[in-house]
Amino acid sequence: MNTLTAFTRVSVLAARVISPNQEVTYGTAQPFSYRAMQARARSSRHRCIERQYRRLRVRQRTDDARTVRHHEATFIQTPKDTMTQTIRPFDLQAVRRDAREHIEKGAITVGYSADLPAVLKMLNDSLATELVCVLRYRRHHFMARGIHSQAVAAEFLAHANEELGHADLLATRIAQLGGEPDFSPSTLLSRSHADYAPGNDLADMIREDLIAERIAIDSYRHGIASLGDKDPTTRCLLESILAMEEEHADDLADLLQHLPTPPVTAH
Repeated sequence: MNTLTAFTRVSVLAARVISPNQEVTYGTAQPFSYRAMQARARSSRHRCIERQYRRLRVRQRTDDARTVRHHEATFIQTPKDTMTQTIRPFDLQAVRRDAREHIEKGAITVGYSADLPAVLKMLNDSLATELVCVLRYRRHHFMARGIHSQAVAAEFLAHANEELGHADLLATRIAQLGGEPDFSPSTLLSRSHADYAPGNDLADMIREDLIAERIAIDSYRHGIASLGDKDPTTRCLLESILAMEEEHADDLADLLQHLPTPPVTAH
């Protein structure tokens, strides 16, 4: 009898002897429960599916909002409560002349009506916020400790990578608008809307990250409202980042809710 055949027979016998409701102890290890393992797996898969479903809903709501804004930009409500289509006359000759005379401005054309210095400052402040969030999430990823730390640390790392992607998008847009993305470490915290909070334990780390996400959500909402239709490209960029920040906040709130409360030690 070879080794593979012997191992197969032993595995079959073990499968017949051990029932799903039976606890098995190997040496000095803690009892292993098949039922508890299956329950944890089902719960983990359920939460994963819930998060994926919420992400799809967030993206769908973002697409719906963009469609509504497109129609609002095309039609206006007159005092007589009638819908009138308004299209500003397109002066092709003026557009051609401006494109040739101010070629050095790149993407900034005569049709750009936003306050460019204010937009660049807002984008650089958002860039600083994202970079601080990257650093905080990465610290939490490496410093996460405890029985539930592995799954939470993986979530921290995923959020850190997504925040870094946001920072790249913001820096790209700043350069497109003729500005300079500010990566200076000396002013990073002073320009960031969110704080850099190390966190004392796993629950504290999740809580601090959730607070930062909530701050970022309101910051992006204010930026989107202030832009209106004056800079649709930047507005769409902020909307896409806002949708992801709302998803992050939802994930962290879910983690915080399912994190077991440590027992209180009596003195």
